[in-house]
Amino acid sequence: MRITTLVKKHFYNAVLLLFLFGINNTVLAQCPTIANTHQSFCDTQTPTVGSLVATDNGGGIRWYTTSTGGTPLSNSFALNDGVYYADDITGSCAVRPSVTVTVYSKPTAVLGSIQFCQASTIADLAPYVIGNQIKWYATPTGGTVLASSTPLVSGSTYYASQTNPDTGCETSRKGFSVTITIVPTPTGDMNPKFCSESNPLVADLVANGTNLLWYLTATSGIELDSLTPLVNGQTYYAESNVGNCPSATRLAVTVTIEAPNNAGSSGQFSICEDVVPSTDPFDLFDFLGDEPDNTGTWTGPIATTNGYQGTVDVSTMTPSGSPYVFTYTVNTSTSCPVNPQTVTITIIQSPSVSVSFNPPVICANTTSTLIFTGTPNATVTYTINGGGNQIIVLNSSGSAALSGTYASDTTVTLISAKTATLPGCVKPLSQTITLTVIDPTASASFAPTTICANSSSNLTFTGTPNATVTYTINGGANQTIVLDASGTATLSGTYAANTTVVLVSVTTSGSPSCTKPLNQTITLTVIDPTASASFSPTTICANTSSTLTFTGTPNATVTYTINGGTNQTTVLDASGTATLTNIYTTNTTVVLVSVTTSGSPSCTKPLSQTVTLTVIDPTASASFAPTTICANSSSTLTFTGTPNATVTYTINGGANQTIVLDASGTATLSGTYTVNTTVVLVSVTTSGSPSCTKPLSQTVTLTVIDPTASASFAPTTICANTSSTLTFTGTPNATVTYTINGGANQTIVLDTSGTATLSGTYTVNTTVVLVSVTTSGSPSCTKPLSQTVTLTVIDPTASASFAPTTICANTSSTLTFTGTPNATVTYTINGGANQTIVLDASGTATLSGTYTVNTTVVLVSVTTSGSPSCAKPLSQTITLTVIDPTASASFSPTTICANSSSTLTFTGTPNAT
Repeated sequence: MRITTLVKKHFYNAVLLLFLFGINNTVLAQCPTIANTHQSFCDTQTPTVGSLVATDNGGGIRWYTTSTGGTPLSNSFALNDGVYYADDITGSCAVRPSVTVTVYSKPTAVLGSIQFCQASTIADLAPYVIGNQIKWYATPTGGTVLASSTPLVSGSTYYASQTNPDTGCETSRKGFSVTITIVPTPTGDMNPKFCSESNPLVADLVANGTNLLWYLTATSGIELDSLTPLVNGQTYYAESNVGNCPSATRLAVTVTIEAPNNAGSSGQFSICEDVVPSTDPFDLFDFLGDEPDNTGTWTGPIATTNGYQGTVDVSTMTPSGSPYVFTYTVNTSTSCPVNPQTVTITIIQSPSVSVSFNPPVICANTTSTLIFTGTPNATVTYTINGGGNQIIVLNSSGSAALSGTYASDTTVTLISAKTATLPGCVKPLSQTITLTVIDPTASASFAPTTICANSSSNLTFTGTPNATVTYTINGGANQTIVLDASGTATLSGTYAANTTVVLVSVTTSGSPSCTKPLNQTITLTVIDPTASASFSPTTICANTSSTLTFTGTPNATVTYTINGGTNQTTVLDASGTATLTNIYTTNTTVVLVSVTTSGSPSCTKPLSQTVTLTVIDPTASASFAPTTICANSSSTLTFTGTPNATVTYTINGGANQTIVLDASGTATLSGTYTVNTTVVLVSVTTSGSPSCTKPLSQTVTLTVIDPTASASFAPTTICANTSSTLTFTGTPNATVTYTINGGANQTIVLDTSGTATLSGTYTVNTTVVLVSVTTSGSPSCTKPLSQTVTLTVIDPTASASFAPTTICANTSSTLTFTGTPNATVTYTINGGANQTIVLDASGTATLSGTYTVNTTVVLVSVTTSGSPSCAKPLSQTITLTVIDPTASASFSPTTICANSSSTLTFTGTPNAT
């Protein structure tokens, strides 16, 4: 029964498959077709998807906007310009046929509002619309088509439609508003006149109209800029404009440009009073400038003759009647303003001048003012003390003044005076005036001029009789003495020191009383010998020199002692100086005893001055405490010597360094040292002045103990379970502390050569870290260490795996080896001969293959590359399971009668299907 059901099931499936195949071919044969692939409509038809035309081949029609997929459009969907695609009702056509749709709407407007500047018709609207077979109407819908000759009415709206060229349908209409503007011709003066001096422009033209524009032609042409200069005799055309519409015709205007009324420029003429009677009549026209027209007339205070020339007689003119102004007027151009000009005649009065001193008598070197008075603005020529001519100009009020300081009598003579107004009128002069200048004198003298201290001399004054002489003695207060009628006065006195008399001034008796500053200086020499001594420098370094200088009265003899010895003498030179230069090793004292002048009189004066020379000899030394230390511990370097001195030294042969000793002569430097240190004293230099430097050569040494230790393996790389030697080297007899693989501290003592060794067998990588090294002896110094040495122990590994581990027969699996990078793995497959494979730098190697039977891989060994090459036996076994299913079938019995039974038996791989 089960077998019958299965057979029927297979049969039904086959029949269904054939049925579906037949249906598919039928569907493909029933896709719609489109004969007209370009279909057009008018917007007035309100076209929809239902308006599209296609042939239904039995499968129905659905329309889309895409060539594949998408949603079918409803028949009421409004059409727009574009492409539409047809399919059957199932939407399964392999290729959808397409149609391109054009929907004609109202025509396109070039301008929405149209303006005409003259009477127009429907035909004139054509340039303002774009479309096909345009038709014009007076209404937006309905109505009849307007003929092209129909006149347009301003303010009306006209409507245009276009015609579908494919179907002949008519679109909706586009409205156009029409305005007709007719502008009248401008009016105005057609023959205007302008004055050339105003430089007339197009902007100066005048006409009656709206938004006027000016041209050089009656029609067309280019609009003139308003700043264009007008040309005499040129015709210009005015055009009115309303909106975009010009006037139908233009107003012609012809321009006349007139020359200005030229009366020239004003002039003037002056005549000296004394030549007026002899001056002949002359023409005023000759005094106008800038080439005036000869068409004018003259007016003025005196009648003229000869028309435009204006001949005038000046014989009756006077200075009091001046100025005489005559006016010339030209009025030939009616468009230009009248600009009269004048000629002015001035009669100049003859000049007069006088001169005086104020005051007329002065003291020497005081001031007096020379005053000139006369005709305003006149130029005066004069001489002083018969010298060359000089000039001075009087001001507008007729005066001029010169103030000056005078040392002697001065005479001024007037030569002439000249008026300022042209032509300059000159008058000779001869006045002479004199300024009297009073200049008193005085002098003084000593007799004798040189004396010994505390002896006498006479002071005598001479000068202007009866004058008072003011003087000072040795810069003291002013004193006075009156000279007698012979001009003499005398003072006698005893003097102890040089005495200087300065004459300050001399003052006359009478009026004016004149005082004259004096600067005579006279000196009475009083001999009072002096002497002093000094060392230079006053302080010196030992074994250097100093100069002992004596100063005092020139050529005097100085007596002195050195360090309490016998009297010695030295003679000062003409400048009062004597010097002794020597080298000194100890302090030295000089005492002055007396000084005696040379010449006549010869004077001796006792002395008691003491001068001392200080001699400096600095010292310095240095020492370490303690003298031996461990590295990185401290010691103090102490310097001692001359207080406040600077000690120069070197450390370990380096550059010079300095240190300053304190007021007790000590300085210290405490420091931490890492190596043996040698200090050499170079020199010591004192502070103050002079600064004395003394070379030094002391050497002091600090011993610094700095133990060392290091370790190394030999060899550094071994195979597991082989040996290597760990060697320690460093400071002889020192104890080295270390750890192995992070364990507890261990110690080892280096021998007298600084060496110790440890040999051992290793199975894993081993790291030795040096902790510290400690010296023997005193002081015992310990130094932390951080050296790390590593012994590399090679213990290679390898493993293998299948992926997948179970496969179907004749399919593939990948055998992957992993382990020590670059190692060689030896293995067998299904008990066969040894094979090898080399792992890559990442420790991997793969073998991909197709398998038909179960496969067993056994790893034999792994061997590292490089040196040393280490081999390790392996024993891993992996198995790939390969499934190869089997099946067979048989009927029992194999032959039966119809409608009887037989058993079909299947045998094969258990649980297989």
